Amino acid sequence: MTLTTSFIKNILDIPYKTLLKEGFKDSYLGAYHKTKDKWGESIYLLFNLNQISPAFRTELIKRPEYISAELLDSDLLLEFHITEDNYRKIVAPFLEGKYSKICRDYTRKNFNEVAIGANGKPDLSNNYKVLVKHPDLRKYWEERIGVEFTEDMEVWSRPEKENEIYGYPKSDTELAPEAGSISSSGC
Repeated sequence: MTLTTSFIKNILDIPYKTLLKEGFKDSYLGAYHKTKDKWGESIYLLFNLNQISPAFRTELIKRPEYISAELLDSDLLLEFHITEDNYRKIVAPFLEGKYSKICRDYTRKNFNEVAIGANGKPDLSNNYKVLVKHPDLRKYWEERIGVEFTEDMEVWSRPEKENEIYGYPKSDTELAPEAGSISSSGC
């Protein structure tokens, strides 16, 4: 699961359970074959084409944020526009790894403080801990990596293009589908 799915997909205001029921696989802030390294202007939702219902697909396409749909083998990639306001208040801080600077109204609306843990018992939500720089998460990372955090430090890593842009080459030696061969000249 991408960090986009964890923290940004809620800007579309579609319940996660509904997405899952419709074959949702993940969300992204770019699609390499369209945006290359540019990210954050659109949000892309990836669905298993065999699981998304025609009615839900139609509902998504009728949304005012809808831009395009693309068939990719057995998947459907839908692109939605991110408003300038949402970009400034939500996406830009996210891209910089400043989770605690993401709009507080958005975080209050979309992220519960308590969630049901893997053990079936209520526990503090990990997303909530990240968004508020919770002391428990800070302590965990301080002990794990042996660094004392300052007040301005976030408690989660910033998103990486390799994970948040659909189809992004995973390493220097992996080529994007439309790329040619790697030059051995170093240029």
